[in-house]
Amino acid sequence: MDTNVSPTTAYITGAGSGIGLEMARRYARQGTNLALFDLRFNDSVRQEFETTCEQYGGSLSLAEGDVTDAASLAQRVSEANKAVGEPDLVLHCAGINLTGPFTKIPDGEFEKVVNVNLMGTYNLVRAVLPLLQSRARSSAQSPRLVVIASMAGLVGNYGYASYCASKFGVIGLAQTLRMELKPEGIRVQVICPPEVDTPMVHEEHKTIHPVTLKLKLMAGALSLDEAIDGIMKGMQGRGFLIIPGVKAKLTYWMTRLVPTRLSYATVDRIVRETLQEKSG
Repeated sequence: MDTNVSPTTAYITGAGSGIGLEMARRYARQGTNLALFDLRFNDSVRQEFETTCEQYGGSLSLAEGDVTDAASLAQRVSEANKAVGEPDLVLHCAGINLTGPFTKIPDGEFEKVVNVNLMGTYNLVRAVLPLLQSRARSSAQSPRLVVIASMAGLVGNYGYASYCASKFGVIGLAQTLRMELKPEGIRVQVICPPEVDTPMVHEEHKTIHPVTLKLKLMAGALSLDEAIDGIMKGMQGRGFLIIPGVKAKLTYWMTRLVPTRLSYATVDRIVRETLQEKSG
């Protein structure tokens, strides 16, 4: 398969802001038919995509809804299929975060993060899989299912109990889907970015614990354009795991090559010193 071919039709969740929005913008300028999903789209985003898709010749479907509502999501996917056709690419970017020590997680918030990030991924895959299977049977090009996880799905972090649990789960799900769907001609990839300059990160920084931030930035931070450039380059390749950013890649490989005892000792030192600075 020529992985450099742009998709004819792409379904993108979380397309109202952040990574999902910017990915959708780039595909819109390529003339891709787009089915975009999010909890809500503001008027300026709606107008932007209506104008861009008309200019570059792509069809457009905008659907508002919650990825945790499986029945509603399946209905929105069915409507998108009628509007723009079966997808060559499904890109799942929808997600939320909650930071803070485990003992301070409010009742119900852990479940909320897991439901959106992990169960939302499950719900989307269940909804789009028949369309991807149909596309694989009818096209010479293998359709792709690409999900956004995080470096927090590869490496645990202080204050990230719910986020890490959900994103580790997303990666585990994606690994299984890769094995099961490859024989059907469907390619699966998972994206694990470090910190990216998005509205979710801006909101997170208002309350983030200093230990969480210090450990998080060990994997580096990317502008939105840098992250999207790395993601799109990775999606053109054949690899399963896409990690944009040099420092993030190094962090991933260090956690696998350095003895666990040594890496834990380094992390424990950072936690101890940062907590001392905070209390002092």
